[in-house]
Amino acid sequence: MNFSWVFYFQAIEIIDVKFMDINKYSMNLRRLVISTFFLLCFSAHSSAQILKEWHGEWHGMMQMYKNGQTTDSVEVLLTIKPINDSTLTWRTEYKSVKQPMTKDYTMKSVDVSKGVYATDEGGGVLLETYLIDNSLYNVFEVEGIMLTATYRLMGNEIVFEVTSGKKGNIVAGGVTNFSVNFLQKVHFKRKESKLLLNGNKGAEPAFFLDKKRISKEEMNAINPNDIESINVFKGEQAIKQFGPEFATGVVVIKLKLK
Repeated sequence: MNFSWVFYFQAIEIIDVKFMDINKYSMNLRRLVISTFFLLCFSAHSSAQILKEWHGEWHGMMQMYKNGQTTDSVEVLLTIKPINDSTLTWRTEYKSVKQPMTKDYTMKSVDVSKGVYATDEGGGVLLETYLIDNSLYNVFEVEGIMLTATYRLMGNEIVFEVTSGKKGNIVAGGVTNFSVNFLQKVHFKRKESKLLLNGNKGAEPAFFLDKKRISKEEMNAINPNDIESINVFKGEQAIKQFGPEFATGVVVIKLKLK
């Protein structure tokens, strides 16, 4: 059994005993046990999350080029959130006035030791993705059009580039040329977010008390004797119940009726 989960089950056992014999423990110890319980519920989840440094909301302007000339620009919002330890939500919103668009993809780990991932675009389209030196690479062909896509992480910035071009002539040595007719480039910057913490901090769940959002400090101030139930939602379950902005988890506390 995983070491963290040994403490997880011990925490549950202690809480169960506490409610049966509340006089056995001091108030401070009871609060410590509940706080430890929440921490251990999420410690294994947050520590092994896929591409943790990439998590967050990223904002930038896409510059579009055709045959070396600028053709257009559009505001873009990139959202990268963990669904579970091996899967990310990879959502790109194009804030065009004329033609707004949202692409909801997922990123899955295939072989982390070799930097191999997979981007699922839906409809059976699964692109091999490679992580090398804090950069993600895709190279693929669609109906004779060669495309290359790169995401380069640099602290609180991501530089995204995608090029496309057609197959050209074959030259000496069996080398085939491809043109580069189109380029799209975005210089993303991380947006500040209370829910999506940067890579230097551990992801924490959101806390709700009787359907009202509360802070961690307010949660710690709750008298354990007043608690009727505690429900913990993580990953896909949290997203399904509360929405994608709660991918880091949710703790729901219900108090006893007085």
